[in-house]
Amino acid sequence: MQKIKTVFFGSGEFAVPVLEALSRNQLIELVAVVTQPDRPSGRKKVLTGTPVKTAAMGLVPQVPLLQPEQLRKDQEKILEQFTPELNVVADYGQIFSEKLITSPEYKTLNVHASLLPDLRGAAPIRVALLNGYTETGVTIMLMSKGLDEGSVLNTKKIKIAANDNNKTLTAKLAQLGAGLLTETIPGWTSGVMAPQVQDEAKATYAEASVYNDENSRINASDTIAKTFDRIRAYSPEPGAWISIDFKGPKRLKIFSAEIAERKQNDSPENHKYKFLKKDKGLFLELHDGILKLNELQLEGKKRDTYGNYLFLAGLEGNY
Repeated sequence: MQKIKTVFFGSGEFAVPVLEALSRNQLIELVAVVTQPDRPSGRKKVLTGTPVKTAAMGLVPQVPLLQPEQLRKDQEKILEQFTPELNVVADYGQIFSEKLITSPEYKTLNVHASLLPDLRGAAPIRVALLNGYTETGVTIMLMSKGLDEGSVLNTKKIKIAANDNNKTLTAKLAQLGAGLLTETIPGWTSGVMAPQVQDEAKATYAEASVYNDENSRINASDTIAKTFDRIRAYSPEPGAWISIDFKGPKRLKIFSAEIAERKQNDSPENHKYKFLKKDKGLFLELHDGILKLNELQLEGKKRDTYGNYLFLAGLEGNY
């Protein structure tokens, strides 16, 4: 059996299980891995490779690893050097040309972390949590020039657990996507599977603007459910936050919480939050409920569990 020459494009954590699945797939000959260039990371700005780079060096050290600064400048060389019969993309982060998408015999498959046409764009997992979704999923689609507009080959749903955050849900969807890609490749490359055009009338978007700092701020108008969802969506990084006055204005990040009590909806107008201490725990009273706070970080202090932040009890302030 002749294997399918495949180039994989991926960068983030979501892409790592997809790479692992391709490296084990008996139908696939992985001829190149393409990922983003190393970037400065952390407080010391140490030059760091992507999760896919790290994974590729361990999984497939014999496969060429490419890190083009601008893919559009290198795409002709990639096509000429590796002559792929299939491209696979997951969480890569650069724009593809029409030629790169369509040149391979089996085109370019994209593993997307939503049930398309819902949540097209760069941040489907974070937006699903932010909007209080109870289920989401993954889609294997034929890549196109439009933003996640390509025809769909396969989808699979998953329930979102109450304790899921951006990291845990990303990990679940990555595994789901890797498995779904493995199921899809034989049907697609054998001609059995027919692509289904997306319903444009049902399209919604999860754009990268959710990474804006203000979007992670807890707002006075938010219900307790919305506040809880915001905390999950921005955990473990960068953290949902409120401003407090503790020896001067400080930002308090909340990484983990749970709904302890719901109250009759009071007007959020002019509401002041209040930190409460009870049953050896730290709680945040909102206009329609109370959150138990589990993991926090006050500006200038280290990230820690509630027990080391009980000194906030009694503090009040405006959002």
